[in-house]
Amino acid sequence: MWRVWVGLLLFATPVRAEENATAYEALRVIGNLCTPDGQLAPPETVKSVGVGTRVRMVFSDVSAGIALPQWTIDETAPQPDKPWRYAQE
Repeated sequence: MWRVWVGLLLFATPVRAEENATAYEALRVIGNLCTPDGQLAPPETVKSVGVGTRVRMVFSDVSAGIALPQWTIDETAPQPDKPWRYAQE
């Protein structure tokens, strides 16, 4: 009985959330900042990104059939002049 009920909750939750979604809700995916070819971004690139920077997802191959989602700056999207960041050194 519990297995069926939990399954129904898991399937119903995304549908319900989508009906009540606001402009500030979105899918959240964790990943590293990388270059477009999937290599980790250099420190100067990392220091230039902040809230509002437009990024796109790229995938780094880990092994056959397995890839990690990573982020790279989207060169085709308009970028903010000065993205918001916490104060740094």
